[in-house]
Amino acid sequence: MMYFLLFFIRNFRTSTFRCFIIIGYLYCILCACDNTSKTSALREDYLSHSPDDVVIGIVDSSKFQSHFIKGVKLAIDEINQLGVLGKKIRPVYFDDQASCQNGKAIAKKISKDPKVLAVIGHNVSDIAISTSITYEKNGILFISPGASVSDLIQNQYKYIFRNIPSNEQLTSQLIKYANKNQLKKIVVVFDNQETILAFIFGKFRDKKVCQLTHWSRWCICTI
Repeated sequence: MMYFLLFFIRNFRTSTFRCFIIIGYLYCILCACDNTSKTSALREDYLSHSPDDVVIGIVDSSKFQSHFIKGVKLAIDEINQLGVLGKKIRPVYFDDQASCQNGKAIAKKISKDPKVLAVIGHNVSDIAISTSITYEKNGILFISPGASVSDLIQNQYKYIFRNIPSNEQLTSQLIKYANKNQLKKIVVVFDNQETILAFIFGKFRDKKVCQLTHWSRWCICTI
């Protein structure tokens, strides 16, 4: 997962991020006609008429070491040199400390602020899922650059996105790569936060796609 997170950060200051902000700005205005809540209606009105900066919530976790915030700041500095639809990006930073309880509290606080257009962060999958309901209900565009569970985007939400493959997709592609290159035995190493991938390999084992000869913090996968 760290590889994909670093990939996201490395490309964070490209036009992709700027497009995300512009599309998000327009998307929130267009979707607000459904008005899933009073806060959503207030947000639409603010975005349509306010001359102020575009406010983006940035949520990281101080529990883990990452360059996520550095990447965000670098991207915003570059974007603000040109502006977005005549406005600048003003980030508001939060720390969920890798806690679902803290994440929910942050999502609730953000949802009450009609100035916030979007939220980027909540890189832990469990936290991203638990907060996504609040963001969706209040019409806040939410993208997680780290959450990889497929459940995050399976509820036909309009405002919830992720920009990396799911754990199942990653595992499937890894096995396909091994088969294509005739790799009969590979070692898959997991850190403390990614042990869920071991269980996904277990699902492929049950489907007779591969065999696991060892299973713990790391596993040997026989294709």
